[in-house]
Amino acid sequence: MHEVFLIRLAFHANLRDDANLELFLVQEKPIEKKVETAGSMFMGLMGSMVKSVAAGVQGDVLAAHVEEEPFFDTNKDFILKYHRT
Repeated sequence: MHEVFLIRLAFHANLRDDANLELFLVQEKPIEKKVETAGSMFMGLMGSMVKSVAAGVQGDVLAAHVEEEPFFDTNKDFILKYHRT
């Protein structure tokens, strides 16, 4: 089943000249997989937490940017008054 799929990939019009696919198909030994240790997973988690805290402290740059538009302000006021009554 996998062999049929790889043959179809090898003869695909866009992929037949792809250097990465050719390298994958002629690879003799299995490609080594990076093993993630508990320490590296912990450091990755801590790094993402630090980034999110820093983003929260710094705040969103575009959140402070508000353009005044009288048309939308009047419509908003009208809708708010309508729903209150």
